[in-house]
Amino acid sequence: MQTQPSDPVAALEDYEAARRPATARIVALNRQEGLDAILDMVEERAPEGFARIEDVMDPAVLARWVQEYKAAAGHRQVQAQSASSA
Repeated sequence: MQTQPSDPVAALEDYEAARRPATARIVALNRQEGLDAILDMVEERAPEGFARIEDVMDPAVLARWVQEYKAAAGHRQVQAQSASSA
């Protein structure tokens, strides 16, 4: 943001301009296949419940959906550590 703190209206306009693209992307994802799509898929595959999500859904698919949503929301991407490197 390039606005001086003494100009709150301009600062808010800058903030809105910076956040609008990410917000629009999240709205688009929610209208298509938001995170609720994962819940729908799991419920369809295991209507009686399950003990482990891995038994219902490929962990790589789940991770991809979550990472896409986080990226759209502007979250920092953090690499998961394996148990042996932790």
